Amino acid sequence: MARGVVSFVLAGMLALTALEAQRPAAALPAAVPAPAACVTGDPTGILIHFLDIGQGDAALIRAPDGRSLMIDAGPDRGTALRWLRTLGVDSLALIIGSHNHLDHIGGFPAILQAMPVRNAMENGMVTTTRIYRDFVSALERRGTTLLEASPRTLRIGGLEVEVLPPWRQATEQNDASIGVVVRHGAFRALFTGDAELEALAHWTRAEAIPRVQVVKVGHHGSRNATTAALVQAARPALAVISVGAGNTYQHPHPEALALWQAPDRRILRTDASGTIAVRGCTDGSVHVATQRGSTP
Repeated sequence: MARGVVSFVLAGMLALTALEAQRPAAALPAAVPAPAACVTGDPTGILIHFLDIGQGDAALIRAPDGRSLMIDAGPDRGTALRWLRTLGVDSLALIIGSHNHLDHIGGFPAILQAMPVRNAMENGMVTTTRIYRDFVSALERRGTTLLEASPRTLRIGGLEVEVLPPWRQATEQNDASIGVVVRHGAFRALFTGDAELEALAHWTRAEAIPRVQVVKVGHHGSRNATTAALVQAARPALAVISVGAGNTYQHPHPEALALWQAPDRRILRTDASGTIAVRGCTDGSVHVATQRGSTP
């Protein structure tokens, strides 16, 4: 049962303004947070749901033309799929597994079994885990096209999806995370998977991290997945942490929170706020709504 909705606007490129009343989206059930519409001739914009998935990552992105893509799918086989059904998604243009750990790809086999998925991307670092085998088998059974995580920009329904390829010197999954920058006009959102210090340094030295409005904070707010250089490059107005309540890793770590804190920046966590919905507009403005207790 939903326990209340919070809605606010990040106006212009980066400035945080006062709360505004939520404008419900008729296409979404009442239990799903619906940010206000854009007001600049782009009413739909890009809609990102950072799903309340527990200790893991899962972000559903809806393009202006209605096509959907997903970055990570949480730790278990059913929750992400239930979310997609709740949000009215019956096919995906692209799925990206940032890296091949259970808490990021656990939900993909069930999604691939349930609905068409046109394209997929994973980091190319083979592992012997059962979930990775299940993920690869599900891709093969569905006939999904597997794209290489190389430097490229994919265009999907009015969005640009820029791939930041994994650090090629990585020796373990986290540092081999795929980075993603999603653009819609002047709006940008950054996803870094669980990339740790050396991989982040590789991206920042290469000046691959642009200034953005929204960041999905790396590795659930771990101290080893945020750097001062990353924060300075991205300078978001909103930092989102996908994290499970009472997790044994004690995420998010105080050191990471301290780096992201700033007077003009909002930090939201799925363990505290539930599902976090972000609408990005072509003028760079951002509308945000949250709702606790919104697990399907």
